[in-house]
Amino acid sequence: MLEGVCTGFCPKLFVKYREVYLIDTEGVSHTLPIGKDYKIRTGCSYRFYFLSPPESLKENCPWMEKAMLADSLLGVELLENTPDSGTASPSNMDL
Repeated sequence: MLEGVCTGFCPKLFVKYREVYLIDTEGVSHTLPIGKDYKIRTGCSYRFYFLSPPESLKENCPWMEKAMLADSLLGVELLENTPDSGTASPSNMDL
């Protein structure tokens, strides 16, 4: 499980996920591969639930871990719906 505020995203071509940038409650930055079917807004707080990849995968292949995380997302929970501004702009649009 990971909880934090979405600070941005980067759409990826030819893959089934987008990279979502998140700052957790301790101020640590994370880049998460999230499926394109999930709607995430910049400036909103979310909780992400994942299956854990095998320990051996974390040590040997970071790119493989990213692919596994994209497939192991159990769900996303919107905690606080407070984007930075009420107008649509590239920084706070839905994914």
